[in-house]
Amino acid sequence: MTDFDDGQFVTADGILVLLNNTITSFTAISIDVNGHLKAPNRLGYDLFMFQIDDKDGRLRAMGAPGTIYYSRNDSYCSKTSTNSMNGAGCTYKALTDPSYFRNLKF
Repeated sequence: MTDFDDGQFVTADGILVLLNNTITSFTAISIDVNGHLKAPNRLGYDLFMFQIDDKDGRLRAMGAPGTIYYSRNDSYCSKTSTNSMNGAGCTYKALTDPSYFRNLKF
């Protein structure tokens, strides 16, 4: 996976932050909120992605309209999607849907 290849660091409380500076028009920041040593280490469960737009500097949750992992048919955040990047577009849903975490199946 090339979305996590430009730098990583771990905070004092164990949160893993991954950086990717693309050659297109954004920078990706991915955060493993419970740390890389704790399962499930899975996109949309404990690993969430954000996009910084290089043109306007705005931070956007992946899956929001205008982000690279936005899809009208939820191919990047769906229990039934077979897309290899399924889960990458779940950050927006996790932040805006109050039942998102209750509906996850670990």
